[in-house]
Amino acid sequence: MTKPSLYFFACLLIFILVLSLLITGSSILTVPLYEGSSIPMGTPITWMGLIALPLTIYFGVGEFRNPKKRHKLFNQLLTFSVGFAVLWVPVSYLLAGNLSLIAF
Repeated sequence: MTKPSLYFFACLLIFILVLSLLITGSSILTVPLYEGSSIPMGTPITWMGLIALPLTIYFGVGEFRNPKKRHKLFNQLLTFSVGFAVLWVPVSYLLAGNLSLIAF
């Protein structure tokens, strides 16, 4: 068993912060990203959380970084999960035509 890395703790912290903001329905999620923008801060915050969740698992479990035959499928699933999380905003923009992706 290896010691958890700094990446693990950083991803875990990001995920916990994003999750707590979403659960509490924080008003910061609806604030514009910058003045004059129609993009709410919730879009990049949620995007970071979606990416941080699989990365937390990846960095937290050492067997996924150097997969044996038994863990190879899980490693591939995590890789696809990170890829889909990264593509979430561009695909959502193409589908919706805007970046206001948060609906309350």
